[in-house]
Amino acid sequence: MSGYGYGQSGFATGYPGSYPSAQPYPRGVVPPPTAGMYPQSGPVYPQSGPVNPGGRVYHRVVEWQDASHGRVPVGNPVIGGQDVNGEPLYIGSTELGGDLVPGKVVPSHGCCYIPYDGREHSSKNYHVLVNPGGCELIWIHASNGTVPTGAIQGGKTASGEPLFVGRHRHQGSVTVGKVHPSHGKLYLSFGGNEESYSEYEVLCCKHVSLM
Repeated sequence: MSGYGYGQSGFATGYPGSYPSAQPYPRGVVPPPTAGMYPQSGPVYPQSGPVNPGGRVYHRVVEWQDASHGRVPVGNPVIGGQDVNGEPLYIGSTELGGDLVPGKVVPSHGCCYIPYDGREHSSKNYHVLVNPGGCELIWIHASNGTVPTGAIQGGKTASGEPLFVGRHRHQGSVTVGKVHPSHGKLYLSFGGNEESYSEYEVLCCKHVSLM
């Protein structure tokens, strides 16, 4: 099965001690699914409803919920990294130029930052990745545009190419961005600029439960 989808057990974690592990934070009451869940059409990897690849049906894994102005939902929003001052960075996404781009939500800044067209862009309206079912999320080392099986899709280009949630250390931070497979890189935003790396970590679901 390709890397665009479904978690399997037996993954090794990313390089030891490199980054903080994926974790839901803070823990709270799981809200019911909302009409603003991303995406309202098109796939989530793994998909946000029952799917049937090869005759196997999977439970919902993760969801995207709308938020704005630095807020994050209750129901286990997922931390992807941390800023230089130690502030948690949540995994977010927002639309720009026909693309849906994964990036970082910085609560103290009141926005989501994404890398796009060589620059860092911000939006006060965005989606936040939440993990209501408590899926075991792990970061797996990859490079040159590859993504492991179980990779979480964070968006897509205007042409429909999936973009995946990735991260890398940068200038004292651990920053979330987009893995763009056809470009062979992870792109992240920092200090007004878009930065790229050919090696990175990809957010993956370690196990997906069968229904």
